Amino acid sequence: MIAVAFELLAGRYHATGWDHHVNEGTVEWPPSPWRLLRAMLSAAHREALPAERVRALLLRFAGLPHYHLPRAAASHLRHYMPLADDKTTKVFDAFYAFERPAELVVTWPEVHLDAAERELLAAILTAIPYLGRAESWSHARLCGPPATSDVIARPAAHEPSEHRARLLAPRPADEYRAWRDGYLAALDPKQRKRLPLPADVWEALHQDTDALFKDGWSSPPGARWVDYTFDGDPLSPRRTAHRPAPSPHPPRTSPASSSTAPSISAPRRPSGSPRSCAPRCSASWGPSPRATPPR
Repeated sequence: MIAVAFELLAGRYHATGWDHHVNEGTVEWPPSPWRLLRAMLSAAHREALPAERVRALLLRFAGLPHYHLPRAAASHLRHYMPLADDKTTKVFDAFYAFERPAELVVTWPEVHLDAAERELLAAILTAIPYLGRAESWSHARLCGPPATSDVIARPAAHEPSEHRARLLAPRPADEYRAWRDGYLAALDPKQRKRLPLPADVWEALHQDTDALFKDGWSSPPGARWVDYTFDGDPLSPRRTAHRPAPSPHPPRTSPASSSTAPSISAPRRPSGSPRSCAPRCSASWGPSPRATPPR
């Protein structure tokens, strides 16, 4: 078994699933197997590691992992982003917040590596700066199987579960080959030329997401949807703010004060003046980081 720990350095995780828009306010949790493999592939390319060795290694992780999760609290930011012509658009940025230190552990029970393969995997993991969107800073490393976990997520069998998630994962090689052959057979020659398909799952992992959206794909070729079940609620109950009880004693007034003194009200906001566009955060685990790194 291989276990990889991702320390969530900012105590926050931002990620939007393939089948959702960022302003829907949903978070892909846990990180899908497809996302994990693409993160490792990107890090290997950035470090210019040997391509053939990386391919042989990462395809070993195309199976379905198990997740050992810290308990999360749902949160979000709302803010305005500038557009062309001095216009703005409102962004609804949902994320999960965690008490720090927070660590997500992913295990592949069927994968076994020798010393050289573990060294290569460690070099890849060290080069992963974030998991999900760029705000989700992380530090990845090889680790042992966790002794305890708040919540465990596994591929769903047939048992009912109150807590489920649908995650994107690579298709098995034989299944993808059969799907690809059938798909191409149903196209005319012009369509085959306009919509080339990856030859295998390895090529599928290299696809550009924007290009796939432009071509109208509802999910990446080479990927499949897999149901996961949680052995408990992955989200903590929302904390409520503590409001102190009102004092039984009325506030004191100075001798100079008078009941006949004129009241002063705050000036009203002129009609049409812009409202404040400062971000509003509803994080349940205290203050969020003050800055995020550029992508």
